[in-house]
Amino acid sequence: LELLKQIKLVAPTNYSVILNGESGTSKESVAKSIHFNSPRKDKPFIAMDCGSLTKDLAGSEFFGHEKGSFTGALYTKIGHFEMANGGTLFLDEVATMPMSMPRSPRACSAAPT
Repeated sequence: LELLKQIKLVAPTNYSVILNGESGTSKESVAKSIHFNSPRKDKPFIAMDCGSLTKDLAGSEFFGHEKGSFTGALYTKIGHFEMANGGTLFLDEVATMPMSMPRSPRACSAAPT
């Protein structure tokens, strides 16, 4: 019941929300509930498993890349930030990202449009 109150409280805002819990505790379900009860509900909900990222692929996954920008870039790829534009980007398992990668998505996020 308290969780539902919190979802209703933050859903209409543009706040960044941190969902903390063990792996498998339905953080993505809570994120979807916030998204679908928000003004962004008609925009994309993009979930990204940060635990599966490697240091080499992180930039392309977050920001995308142009065809030919590096060896193996056979096509232009849209990054998760662009895919979620105007909607919600859910970054799952952030704590499992390699230590050599930046851990603050906030440092690279843009103001809401």
